[in-house]
Amino acid sequence: MSVEEFLAWEREQPERHEFVAGEIFGMVGASLAHGRVVFNLAKILDRGVKWACYQRLAVLATYMLIAQDRVFVEVFRSGAGVWTYASYAGMEATIELRHPACRLRVGDLYAGIAGRR
Repeated sequence: MSVEEFLAWEREQPERHEFVAGEIFGMVGASLAHGRVVFNLAKILDRGVKWACYQRLAVLATYMLIAQDRVFVEVFRSGAGVWTYASYAGMEATIELRHPACRLRVGDLYAGIAGRR
């Protein structure tokens, strides 16, 4: 299935889907089980097939992974054909982004989530 075919098909579906490397993945509601499945999937894909695809996108300047099981954020930045990596741990850490230009306090990403330190 091409990207164009997927987008046309997706518009007709009652549920949302994701299209990765020619495969369709269903996206489900946000329950605790869903959160765990997404986290597990991210561990498998964001470091493998999906991340490799993202790196080839010329328009992608920043790629951020936010852990759900601990206070930890990874940021990959593209510039001059090279990807750089930075990690941020702890609620007081601050992330500076160029694209989009902003400052994020890690604690703000975890606001309202009990037990995060």
